[in-house]
Amino acid sequence: DCVNQLLSWVQDTKALYSGLEVIEIVEQRVSLSWLADVVGYKELLEEVAGTADYILIVPSERVLVVADWKFGRGVEVFATSDQLKAYALGALKALIGSDDTHYWRVRAVIGQPRIKSDVEEHIYFTKWRQGELFEWYEDTLIPALINATSDHPTFNPDEDGACKFCRAVGCRARY
Repeated sequence: DCVNQLLSWVQDTKALYSGLEVIEIVEQRVSLSWLADVVGYKELLEEVAGTADYILIVPSERVLVVADWKFGRGVEVFATSDQLKAYALGALKALIGSDDTHYWRVRAVIGQPRIKSDVEEHIYFTKWRQGELFEWYEDTLIPALINATSDHPTFNPDEDGACKFCRAVGCRARY
């Protein structure tokens, strides 16, 4: 049932761009290493990567849709998550490959069919304005990576409870 809901959502999303060229990519590993070549911080960004469940690219409309489907029953995740921001940034350059990625409209989607019973309630969307992902990268991600890899990092437990999934049993932030 959950997979069928995902497939239905994919078909509905593709239908929005009927008649236009669309590129669909499933289970795509995306990385932020390309940003290291542009702005530095190579050692910080080499391993910042993940796998996006579904990516839809509509070149003529400059639209990128990045979706992540969560099948767990645990923690509710929203489309504004840092994970999806990183996926979107990774997809922008690696998959689109143009120099005008600041001008693309990016839509992020999280589906959690086991959290809520109504399909309309378990799919979360967000859109980022032009350049907003790059601002997040510069203002949030890079300072966090610098802190985490420093000789004296500070740690803060996740307010949403993600720390309970962490394998770092002796982590100072958990206490």
